[in-house]
Amino acid sequence: MKFINLKILAVIVVFTVGLMAQQRMQPLGGQSKAQEEIADEKNGLPEYEGMSLLNTNIGWEGPVSEDYIVGPGDVFSVSILSMEQAFYQVPVGPDGSIHLPGTGKADVKNMTLNQAVSYIQSLIKRQYPKAKISVSLSQIKRLNIPISGALEAPGVVTVFANTRLSDILMRHRIKPIARLYAVQIHHNNGRVDTVNVIKNRLSGSIDDNPMLLMGDRIYIPYGEIDKDVVHVTGEKEFQSLIAVEPGTTLETFIQGYITYSSNINISGITVIRNGERFDFKPDEYSSYRIKGGDILSLYRNEPVSVVGFVHIPGSYPYYPNFTVNDYISLAGGISREGSMKSIKILRSDGTSDSDLSSHLNPGDVIEVKRSFSDFLVGDINVLSVITTTASLILTWIAATK
Repeated sequence: MKFINLKILAVIVVFTVGLMAQQRMQPLGGQSKAQEEIADEKNGLPEYEGMSLLNTNIGWEGPVSEDYIVGPGDVFSVSILSMEQAFYQVPVGPDGSIHLPGTGKADVKNMTLNQAVSYIQSLIKRQYPKAKISVSLSQIKRLNIPISGALEAPGVVTVFANTRLSDILMRHRIKPIARLYAVQIHHNNGRVDTVNVIKNRLSGSIDDNPMLLMGDRIYIPYGEIDKDVVHVTGEKEFQSLIAVEPGTTLETFIQGYITYSSNINISGITVIRNGERFDFKPDEYSSYRIKGGDILSLYRNEPVSVVGFVHIPGSYPYYPNFTVNDYISLAGGISREGSMKSIKILRSDGTSDSDLSSHLNPGDVIEVKRSFSDFLVGDINVLSVITTTASLILTWIAATK
């Protein structure tokens, strides 16, 4: 009897555990109407293969604005909370519409983010009037932006929809003769915006660094030789003919238009205009305005030379904060024949001194002389000296006998 009671108790326990497991797998009352319809319709939807914002290297300045224009490639997350919760993601198709399971098609083409969210919520609300509905943008689209004009390689660049103009320009080699002060952005509606990239470089103004929209095209105009192109000679990197906005000062030109080498000396600039030469100092840069056709001559800092008994004699770039010891280190240090006590500084103006703490100037020469002990002994072998001396003495003795 006792054995039968234990079997009955075991059956009851197994049955109870089964019911509990079933309840955890499916809420009481079965699947809601929303979940059933969504499950049925999602079976016919294509899988979205866009890149998730969670696993890409997208940079963000802040949350996407409510004025963000929705388009193909964007993905919305939809949450419907009634008796149970349903959650799904839907992409915006090529025609600018989305298919909402259980609701139907929603055309969100050219809507702002705020408009699209409100519209989607209203459509779902008609089907599920008592549900709590949440709609948000979970992934953003990619754009194909054509770029042409004064470039080494015009073409089409693929970027995310939160990309600014400067991000695209950084990916291309732009010709020096390009009018970066008048970059054109052509929009689908026919409007053309002119953007001053140089102004953005100098001030960081967002107005001169807009985000790109779907359908935008970038064109970088060429400068004209007789109107806005100047010829730059001297110490610079890569550039010679450069398009400059009319009215630009020497100061703005130095700050925003050209890339210099590490040896640039901006303590003086020479401008040749119509065959006439003008020499300018830094306090005059902000008042002198350059014109198309000007020739600008830039100067370089003369290198500092290290000669004498160092491991790597030669010329080294001028660094204002470097000391004599720093330059000797660049030259590999003093060799065993040289001496720190016999260093001489030959100045570019023809003078000389031996003050190791003095300020160096471009063109100076550091001379490391030979040490006195090395001068006396050098590489002479002591045994050789003894042998040679002994030979001389023996020779003299033999000769005097």
